[in-house]
Amino acid sequence: MSSEQLASEAGLNDYGCTLYTYLTRQHKLSLEAEEEFVALANEQATSEANDKTRQTHIEQRLNELRKGMAKRGTESKLFERYQKCIEEIIETEELLQESVEAEDMDLKQMLEEDLVRLRGNDDEYGELEQLQEEIVEVILPKNEADERNQCTLEIMQAAGGSESSLFAEDIAKMYANFCRHMGFSMKEEAYQKDMAIGKGCKYASYVVQGEGIHKYLKHESGVHKVQRVPETEKQGRIHSSTCAVVVLPQVPRDFEIDPKDITIQTKRASGAGGQHVNTTDSAVRVVHNPTGIEAQSQDERDQHQNKAVALGRLHQRVFAHFTKLEEEKHQAERKLHVSSGNLSDKIRTYNWPNNRITDHRTSEQKFGLDQMFSGQLLEEFLDELMEQEKKDKLIAILAEKDTADELLKR
Repeated sequence: MSSEQLASEAGLNDYGCTLYTYLTRQHKLSLEAEEEFVALANEQATSEANDKTRQTHIEQRLNELRKGMAKRGTESKLFERYQKCIEEIIETEELLQESVEAEDMDLKQMLEEDLVRLRGNDDEYGELEQLQEEIVEVILPKNEADERNQCTLEIMQAAGGSESSLFAEDIAKMYANFCRHMGFSMKEEAYQKDMAIGKGCKYASYVVQGEGIHKYLKHESGVHKVQRVPETEKQGRIHSSTCAVVVLPQVPRDFEIDPKDITIQTKRASGAGGQHVNTTDSAVRVVHNPTGIEAQSQDERDQHQNKAVALGRLHQRVFAHFTKLEEEKHQAERKLHVSSGNLSDKIRTYNWPNNRITDHRTSEQKFGLDQMFSGQLLEEFLDELMEQEKKDKLIAILAEKDTADELLKR
Protein backbone atom coordinates (compact mmCIF):
# COMPACT_ATOMS: atom_id res chain seq x y z
CA MET A 1 0.00 0.00 0.00
CA SER A 2 1.41 3.42 -0.99
CA SER A 3 1.92 6.22 1.56
CA GLU A 4 -0.98 8.16 -0.01
CA GLN A 5 -3.32 5.18 0.29
CA LEU A 6 -2.26 4.45 3.87
CA ALA A 7 -2.75 8.09 4.93
CA SER A 8 -6.12 8.21 3.18
CA GLU A 9 -7.31 5.00 4.84
CA ALA A 10 -6.35 6.42 8.24
CA GLY A 11 -8.50 9.48 7.47
CA LEU A 12 -5.66 11.99 7.78
CA ASN A 13 -6.38 15.57 6.74
CA ASP A 14 -4.32 17.34 4.07
CA TYR A 15 -1.83 18.50 6.68
CA GLY A 16 -1.23 14.98 8.01
CA CYS A 17 -1.04 13.51 4.49
CA THR A 18 1.53 16.08 3.34
CA LEU A 19 3.72 15.52 6.39
CA TYR A 20 3.54 11.76 5.82
CA THR A 21 4.45 12.13 2.13
CA TYR A 22 7.39 14.37 3.07
CA LEU A 23 8.66 11.88 5.67
CA THR A 24 8.25 8.99 3.24
CA ARG A 25 10.42 10.82 0.72
CA GLN A 26 13.06 11.67 3.34
CA HIS A 27 13.07 8.06 4.57
CA LYS A 28 13.70 6.83 1.05
CA LEU A 29 16.54 9.34 0.60
CA SER A 30 18.02 8.23 3.92
CA LEU A 31 18.05 4.58 2.83
CA GLU A 32 19.63 5.49 -0.50
CA ALA A 33 22.28 7.59 1.27
CA GLU A 34 23.10 4.72 3.64
CA GLU A 35 23.51 2.31 0.72
CA GLU A 36 25.79 4.74 -1.10
CA PHE A 37 27.81 5.36 2.07
CA VAL A 38 28.40 1.62 2.64
CA ALA A 39 29.35 1.07 -1.00
CA LEU A 40 31.83 3.98 -0.99
CA ALA A 41 33.31 2.93 2.36
CA ASN A 42 33.90 -0.57 1.01
CA GLU A 43 35.44 0.85 -2.15
CA GLN A 44 37.68 3.12 -0.10
CA ALA A 45 38.92 0.14 1.92
CA THR A 46 39.66 -2.01 -1.12
CA SER A 47 40.78 0.52 -3.76
CA GLU A 48 44.40 1.05 -4.67
CA ALA A 49 46.19 3.48 -2.36
CA ASN A 50 48.03 5.06 -5.27
CA ASP A 51 44.77 6.15 -6.89
CA LYS A 52 44.80 9.42 -4.95
CA THR A 53 42.30 11.19 -7.19
CA ARG A 54 39.65 8.53 -6.61
CA GLN A 55 40.45 8.36 -2.88
CA THR A 56 40.00 12.13 -2.56
CA HIS A 57 36.69 12.01 -4.44
CA ILE A 58 35.42 9.19 -2.21
CA GLU A 59 36.40 11.01 0.98
CA GLN A 60 34.67 14.21 -0.16
CA ARG A 61 31.49 12.33 -1.00
CA LEU A 62 31.55 10.45 2.32
CA ASN A 63 31.82 13.77 4.17
CA GLU A 64 28.85 15.14 2.22
CA LEU A 65 26.81 12.05 3.08
CA ARG A 66 27.74 12.25 6.77
CA LYS A 67 26.42 15.81 6.99
CA GLY A 68 22.98 14.87 5.69
CA MET A 69 22.63 11.46 7.33
CA ALA A 70 22.24 12.77 10.89
CA LYS A 71 19.11 14.82 10.16
CA ARG A 72 17.71 12.27 7.73
CA GLY A 73 18.27 9.60 10.36
CA THR A 74 16.13 11.58 12.82
CA GLU A 75 13.46 12.06 10.15
CA SER A 76 13.53 8.31 9.38
CA LYS A 77 12.87 7.48 13.02
CA LEU A 78 9.97 9.94 13.03
CA PHE A 79 8.69 8.33 9.82
CA GLU A 80 8.68 4.90 11.48
CA ARG A 81 6.84 6.23 14.56
CA TYR A 82 4.37 8.16 12.39
CA GLN A 83 3.69 5.15 10.18
CA LYS A 84 3.22 2.88 13.19
CA CYS A 85 0.69 5.36 14.65
CA ILE A 86 -1.19 5.51 11.32
CA GLU A 87 -1.29 1.71 11.06
CA GLU A 88 -2.55 1.50 14.65
CA ILE A 89 -5.34 3.97 13.83
CA ILE A 90 -6.38 1.89 10.80
CA GLU A 91 -6.33 -1.35 12.81
CA THR A 92 -8.29 0.20 15.70
CA GLU A 93 -10.97 1.56 13.36
CA GLU A 94 -11.34 -1.85 11.70
CA LEU A 95 -11.74 -3.54 15.10
CA LEU A 96 -14.21 -0.82 16.13
CA GLN A 97 -16.34 -1.56 13.08
CA GLU A 98 -16.27 -5.26 13.92
CA SER A 99 -17.30 -4.56 17.54
CA VAL A 100 -20.27 -2.51 16.31
CA GLU A 101 -21.37 -5.33 14.01
CA ALA A 102 -20.95 -7.84 16.87
CA GLU A 103 -22.80 -5.47 19.26
CA ASP A 104 -19.96 -5.79 21.76
CA MET A 105 -20.45 -2.53 23.66
CA ASP A 106 -17.59 -3.04 26.13
CA LEU A 107 -15.08 -3.62 23.34
CA LYS A 108 -16.56 -0.71 21.39
CA GLN A 109 -16.04 1.66 24.32
CA MET A 110 -12.46 0.49 24.83
CA LEU A 111 -11.62 0.95 21.14
CA GLU A 112 -13.20 4.40 21.07
CA GLU A 113 -10.95 5.39 23.99
CA ASP A 114 -7.97 4.05 22.06
CA LEU A 115 -8.91 6.21 19.07
CA VAL A 116 -9.09 9.31 21.29
CA ARG A 117 -5.61 8.46 22.61
CA LEU A 118 -4.33 8.14 19.04
CA ARG A 119 -6.24 10.91 17.28
CA GLY A 120 -7.05 13.26 20.13
CA ASN A 121 -10.24 15.30 20.47
CA ASP A 122 -11.35 18.89 21.06
CA ASP A 123 -9.96 18.85 24.61
CA GLU A 124 -6.53 17.28 24.15
CA TYR A 125 -3.93 16.30 21.59
CA GLY A 126 -3.58 12.67 20.61
CA GLU A 127 -0.37 10.80 19.80
CA LEU A 128 -0.77 11.64 16.10
CA GLU A 129 -0.94 15.41 16.70
CA GLN A 130 1.96 15.32 19.17
CA LEU A 131 4.03 13.48 16.57
CA GLN A 132 3.12 16.08 13.95
CA GLU A 133 4.41 18.87 16.21
CA GLU A 134 7.64 16.91 16.78
CA ILE A 135 8.05 16.49 13.02
CA VAL A 136 7.59 20.21 12.36
CA GLU A 137 10.21 21.12 14.97
CA VAL A 138 12.70 18.75 13.32
CA ILE A 139 12.14 19.75 9.69
CA LEU A 140 12.09 23.52 10.22
CA PRO A 141 15.54 25.05 9.53
CA LYS A 142 17.26 26.31 12.67
CA ASN A 143 18.72 29.79 13.09
CA GLU A 144 21.71 29.67 15.43
CA ALA A 145 21.27 33.31 16.41
CA ASP A 146 17.76 32.50 17.70
CA GLU A 147 19.25 30.14 20.28
CA ARG A 148 21.44 32.83 21.81
CA ASN A 149 20.38 34.44 25.06
CA GLN A 150 21.77 37.92 24.43
CA CYS A 151 21.38 40.61 21.79
CA THR A 152 21.95 44.33 21.38
CA LEU A 153 19.00 46.67 20.86
CA GLU A 154 19.67 50.05 19.22
CA ILE A 155 17.09 52.83 18.90
CA MET A 156 17.71 55.92 16.76
CA GLN A 157 15.91 59.16 16.03
CA ALA A 158 14.83 59.28 12.36
CA ALA A 159 12.43 61.55 10.42
CA GLY A 160 10.38 64.15 12.25
CA GLY A 161 12.82 66.31 14.21
CA SER A 162 12.43 66.50 17.98
CA GLU A 163 9.11 64.62 17.88
CA SER A 164 11.08 61.70 16.47
CA SER A 165 13.43 61.72 19.47
CA LEU A 166 10.45 61.81 21.88
CA PHE A 167 8.92 58.86 20.07
CA ALA A 168 12.25 56.99 20.21
CA GLU A 169 12.23 57.56 23.98
CA ASP A 170 8.71 56.08 24.19
CA ILE A 171 9.83 53.05 22.15
CA ALA A 172 12.79 52.51 24.50
CA LYS A 173 10.41 52.55 27.48
CA MET A 174 8.13 50.08 25.65
CA TYR A 175 11.00 47.59 25.31
CA ALA A 176 12.00 48.10 28.94
CA ASN A 177 8.44 47.29 30.03
CA PHE A 178 8.32 44.30 27.66
CA CYS A 179 11.52 42.92 29.17
CA ARG A 180 10.16 43.29 32.70
CA HIS A 181 6.92 41.61 31.60
CA MET A 182 8.84 38.67 30.08
CA GLY A 183 11.46 38.38 32.80
CA PHE A 184 14.33 39.54 30.56
CA SER A 185 17.06 41.99 31.61
CA MET A 186 17.75 45.19 29.66
CA LYS A 187 20.92 47.12 30.48
CA GLU A 188 21.65 50.56 29.07
CA GLU A 189 25.01 50.86 27.27
CA ALA A 190 24.66 54.31 25.73
CA TYR A 191 22.03 57.04 25.71
CA GLN A 192 22.18 60.38 23.88
CA LYS A 193 19.48 62.97 24.46
CA ASP A 194 18.16 65.29 21.79
CA MET A 195 20.14 68.40 22.75
CA ALA A 196 17.71 70.68 20.88
CA ILE A 197 15.05 70.02 23.54
CA GLY A 198 17.13 68.60 26.37
CA LYS A 199 15.22 65.30 26.44
CA GLY A 200 14.05 62.53 24.15
CA CYS A 201 16.36 59.93 22.60
CA LYS A 202 18.72 60.68 19.74
CA TYR A 203 20.46 57.30 20.08
CA ALA A 204 20.31 54.50 22.65
CA SER A 205 21.96 51.11 22.91
CA TYR A 206 20.97 48.30 25.29
CA VAL A 207 22.19 44.78 26.03
CA VAL A 208 19.17 42.52 26.42
CA GLN A 209 19.47 39.08 28.02
CA GLY A 210 16.96 36.25 28.35
CA GLU A 211 16.27 32.77 27.06
CA GLY A 212 15.93 32.87 23.26
CA ILE A 213 15.73 36.68 23.34
CA HIS A 214 16.92 37.16 19.76
CA LYS A 215 14.06 35.13 18.24
CA TYR A 216 11.65 37.59 19.88
CA LEU A 217 13.31 40.94 19.28
CA LYS A 218 14.73 40.29 15.79
CA HIS A 219 11.27 41.07 14.42
CA GLU A 220 11.55 44.62 15.81
CA SER A 221 14.31 45.71 13.42
CA GLY A 222 12.96 48.33 11.06
CA VAL A 223 11.20 51.69 10.96
CA HIS A 224 8.51 52.44 13.54
CA LYS A 225 6.07 55.24 12.68
CA VAL A 226 3.97 57.38 15.01
CA GLN A 227 0.95 59.54 14.17
CA ARG A 228 0.05 62.01 16.92
CA VAL A 229 -0.05 65.68 17.91
CA PRO A 230 3.50 66.68 19.00
CA GLU A 231 4.15 68.57 22.23
CA THR A 232 5.31 71.58 20.24
CA GLU A 233 2.24 71.69 17.96
CA LYS A 234 0.09 74.73 18.86
CA GLN A 235 -2.84 74.13 16.48
CA GLY A 236 -3.51 70.48 17.30
CA ARG A 237 -2.41 69.09 13.94
CA ILE A 238 -1.38 65.46 13.66
CA HIS A 239 2.23 64.85 12.55
CA SER A 240 4.00 61.68 11.44
CA SER A 241 7.44 60.83 12.78
CA THR A 242 9.64 57.77 12.74
CA CYS A 243 12.42 56.11 14.67
CA ALA A 244 14.67 53.24 13.64
CA VAL A 245 15.27 50.05 15.63
CA VAL A 246 18.14 47.63 15.03
CA VAL A 247 18.49 44.29 16.81
CA LEU A 248 21.93 42.68 16.61
CA PRO A 249 22.59 39.05 17.60
CA GLN A 250 25.26 38.13 20.11
CA VAL A 251 28.62 37.69 18.41
CA PRO A 252 30.17 34.22 18.91
CA ARG A 253 33.65 34.17 20.44
CA ASP A 254 35.25 32.67 17.35
CA PHE A 255 34.11 35.51 15.06
CA GLU A 256 36.98 37.80 14.12
CA ILE A 257 37.58 40.75 11.80
CA ASP A 258 40.96 41.22 10.15
CA PRO A 259 42.45 44.42 11.68
CA LYS A 260 43.69 45.33 8.19
CA ASP A 261 40.04 45.73 7.13
CA ILE A 262 39.30 48.36 9.78
CA THR A 263 39.85 52.12 9.51
CA ILE A 264 39.92 54.02 12.81
CA GLN A 265 39.24 57.76 12.95
CA THR A 266 39.19 60.12 15.93
CA LYS A 267 37.42 63.42 16.44
CA ARG A 268 36.27 65.70 19.21
CA ALA A 269 33.19 64.62 21.08
CA SER A 270 30.09 66.81 20.81
CA GLY A 271 27.16 67.54 23.06
CA ALA A 272 26.71 68.36 26.72
CA GLY A 273 29.16 66.95 29.22
CA GLY A 274 32.22 67.52 31.31
CA GLN A 275 35.77 68.63 30.65
CA HIS A 276 36.54 65.99 28.00
CA VAL A 277 33.85 67.11 25.56
CA ASN A 278 35.03 69.41 22.73
CA THR A 279 38.57 69.57 24.20
CA THR A 280 40.25 66.30 23.15
CA ASP A 281 39.96 63.90 20.22
CA SER A 282 38.23 61.31 22.39
CA ALA A 283 35.38 60.30 20.03
CA VAL A 284 36.18 57.29 17.83
CA ARG A 285 34.66 56.18 14.52
CA VAL A 286 35.56 52.79 13.05
CA VAL A 287 34.77 51.54 9.53
CA HIS A 288 34.83 47.99 8.15
CA ASN A 289 36.22 48.72 4.70
CA PRO A 290 34.93 45.65 2.77
CA THR A 291 31.30 46.32 3.73
CA GLY A 292 31.31 50.04 4.56
CA ILE A 293 29.70 49.29 7.93
CA GLU A 294 30.66 51.78 10.63
CA ALA A 295 30.28 52.35 14.35
CA GLN A 296 31.27 55.12 16.72
CA SER A 297 31.44 56.04 20.39
CA GLN A 298 31.91 59.32 22.22
CA ASP A 299 30.34 58.70 25.62
CA GLU A 300 33.39 57.26 27.42
CA ARG A 301 35.98 59.39 29.21
CA ASP A 302 38.93 58.74 26.93
CA GLN A 303 39.85 57.64 23.44
CA HIS A 304 40.90 54.10 24.46
CA GLN A 305 37.56 53.37 26.07
CA ASN A 306 35.64 54.81 23.13
CA LYS A 307 37.75 52.75 20.73
CA ALA A 308 36.93 49.54 22.61
CA VAL A 309 33.19 50.35 22.60
CA ALA A 310 33.20 51.31 18.91
CA LEU A 311 35.05 48.14 17.91
CA GLY A 312 32.60 46.04 19.93
CA ARG A 313 29.68 47.63 18.11
CA LEU A 314 31.41 47.16 14.76
CA HIS A 315 31.92 43.44 15.45
CA GLN A 316 28.21 43.06 16.18
CA ARG A 317 27.12 44.93 13.06
CA VAL A 318 29.50 43.08 10.75
CA PHE A 319 28.49 39.74 12.25
CA ALA A 320 24.81 40.64 11.82
CA HIS A 321 25.55 41.61 8.20
CA PHE A 322 27.13 38.25 7.37
CA THR A 323 24.45 36.37 9.31
CA LYS A 324 21.81 38.12 7.25
CA LEU A 325 23.63 37.27 4.00
CA GLU A 326 23.65 33.60 5.00
CA GLU A 327 19.95 33.73 5.86
CA GLU A 328 19.13 35.37 2.52
CA LYS A 329 21.13 32.71 0.69
CA HIS A 330 19.27 30.01 2.60
CA GLN A 331 15.94 31.68 1.88
CA ALA A 332 16.73 31.96 -1.82
CA GLU A 333 17.58 28.29 -1.97
CA ARG A 334 14.26 27.41 -0.36
CA LYS A 335 12.34 30.21 -2.12
CA LEU A 336 11.47 31.55 1.30
CA HIS A 337 9.89 35.00 1.19
CA VAL A 338 9.69 36.59 4.62
CA SER A 339 10.14 40.21 5.64
CA SER A 340 13.78 41.18 5.65
CA GLY A 341 13.41 43.76 8.42
CA ASN A 342 15.59 46.28 6.57
CA LEU A 343 15.53 49.83 7.82
CA SER A 344 13.83 50.80 4.56
CA ASP A 345 10.82 48.76 5.68
CA LYS A 346 8.15 50.47 7.76
CA ILE A 347 7.14 47.64 10.04
CA ARG A 348 4.63 49.17 12.46
CA THR A 349 2.51 52.31 12.89
CA TYR A 350 1.30 53.68 16.23
CA ASN A 351 -1.80 55.86 15.68
CA TRP A 352 -2.61 57.97 18.76
CA PRO A 353 -5.95 59.51 17.65
CA ASN A 354 -7.48 56.06 17.00
CA ASN A 355 -5.61 54.27 19.83
CA ARG A 356 -4.51 51.77 17.14
CA ILE A 357 -1.33 49.83 16.35
CA THR A 358 -0.86 48.30 12.89
CA ASP A 359 1.82 45.77 12.01
CA HIS A 360 2.42 46.07 8.27
CA ARG A 361 4.02 42.62 7.90
CA THR A 362 1.00 40.67 9.11
CA SER A 363 -1.61 43.45 8.48
CA GLU A 364 -2.68 42.85 12.07
CA GLN A 365 -4.35 45.73 13.93
CA LYS A 366 -4.78 45.99 17.69
CA PHE A 367 -6.24 48.70 19.88
CA GLY A 368 -4.77 49.90 23.17
CA LEU A 369 -1.63 52.01 23.12
CA ASP A 370 -1.36 51.83 26.92
CA GLN A 371 -1.23 48.03 26.77
CA MET A 372 1.23 48.22 23.87
CA PHE A 373 3.70 50.45 25.68
CA SER A 374 3.34 48.39 28.85
CA GLY A 375 4.73 45.48 26.83
CA GLN A 376 1.65 43.23 26.90
CA LEU A 377 0.36 43.82 23.37
CA LEU A 378 3.93 43.72 22.04
CA GLU A 379 4.15 40.12 23.23
CA GLU A 380 1.03 39.29 21.18
CA PHE A 381 2.48 40.94 18.06
CA LEU A 382 5.76 39.05 18.46
CA ASP A 383 4.00 35.72 18.98
CA GLU A 384 2.08 36.29 15.74
CA LEU A 385 5.27 37.22 13.87
CA MET A 386 7.02 34.07 15.08
CA GLU A 387 4.06 31.98 13.94
CA GLN A 388 4.14 33.74 10.57
CA GLU A 389 7.85 32.94 10.26
CA LYS A 390 7.14 29.28 11.03
CA LYS A 391 4.34 29.24 8.47
CA ASP A 392 6.55 30.75 5.75
CA LYS A 393 9.24 28.16 6.39
CA LEU A 394 6.70 25.34 6.22
CA ILE A 395 5.36 26.68 2.93
CA ALA A 396 8.88 26.53 1.53
CA ILE A 397 9.57 23.02 2.80
CA LEU A 398 6.22 21.37 2.12
CA ALA A 399 5.35 23.51 -0.93
CA GLU A 400 1.75 23.55 0.21
CA LYS A 401 0.25 26.77 1.52
CA ASP A 402 -2.95 25.20 2.82
CA THR A 403 -0.86 22.74 4.81
CA ALA A 404 0.95 25.51 6.66
CA ASP A 405 -2.33 27.32 7.25
CA GLU A 406 -3.69 24.16 8.85
CA LEU A 407 -0.79 24.12 11.31
CA LEU A 408 -1.57 27.62 12.56
CA LYS A 409 -5.18 26.65 13.29
CA ARG A 410 -4.01 24.08 15.83
